[in-house]
Amino acid sequence: MRSTSSQLLGSVLCCVLLIIAASSWLYCVTPRLPANQPASKPPPPPALCRRSDAGARECALALHREMQWAPPPCPAKCVTFAPYGRFNNNVRQVVNAVSEFSAAGAARRRSVVLPPSFQHAFGEHFDLAQLAQACVFVGWAPGVRQHYACEPVDWKRIFHKAGLLEHRHRTITAWLLLGTVSDTFQRQSAANVAALGPDYSGLHARFLEGECAKRHRQLGLAPSICDLQPGFVAAAFKAIGHVSQRMVVCTDHQRPAQVRAVLRTMNATLSHHTHPLWDFMLLVYAKHFVSNRVSTFSQNVLAVRRVVFGNATIGVLK
Repeated sequence: MRSTSSQLLGSVLCCVLLIIAASSWLYCVTPRLPANQPASKPPPPPALCRRSDAGARECALALHREMQWAPPPCPAKCVTFAPYGRFNNNVRQVVNAVSEFSAAGAARRRSVVLPPSFQHAFGEHFDLAQLAQACVFVGWAPGVRQHYACEPVDWKRIFHKAGLLEHRHRTITAWLLLGTVSDTFQRQSAANVAALGPDYSGLHARFLEGECAKRHRQLGLAPSICDLQPGFVAAAFKAIGHVSQRMVVCTDHQRPAQVRAVLRTMNATLSHHTHPLWDFMLLVYAKHFVSNRVSTFSQNVLAVRRVVFGNATIGVLK
């Protein structure tokens, strides 16, 4: 009996030693990151467009293929909401609504109807037929169902809906701002970009009604872009590759003296376009871009650049 117990105990010990040895071998051969090295981020998706395609219909078609909207008909049930703030806030509302309702599964899918109060933002430069492919309709167009027949959605909730950093959300933003603008707008936009040359730089000078520095600090960000000192702007562009190329400044016109100082120092051109979509296109196709990280406008520009240019997105100071 004692011999049998000894043999059994010996067998168990042998098994334990074999397991420990195997584990040690796996530990040695398994690749490991150093303790202070973070895991690498996945690379951005491949580019859908090239910077040389500015205003080209091919870029819009690539975005339409990427979206793969559900086939018609659009749902009879619909949602609507009031506009909030400036144009780029309205863009985010529409993108969020498309993500939550137009592109949802069959049970939750709804058409989106924009009330006439959106006309100042979307009534001139957008192709309504392209919007309709995603079941987005405008309440001021003839024959379109009226928004008051739709379920109202709180404009604050639809604006603040999470998803800004998701690839799908960025792609919908690119589809809306590049894929649904009219052919006439695309042609004129291409001419505006060509006039600045192939390697121009772009600066977004947004002062946020005096709240710029406060909003940066709330997010733990340095507010240097809010002061817009010429020395800071020159250093920022030098850091991302700008040498002597042409530069365009798109601004909210709230601090003209600071902008004029930058224009003199950088030999830059001030954009005088009246609709923000023109400035948006200039900054999307700029080779070098310095943004205001707390501005919805800059965030939309960065989102679209990441989607359409993929790995080719270079020269960006966030």
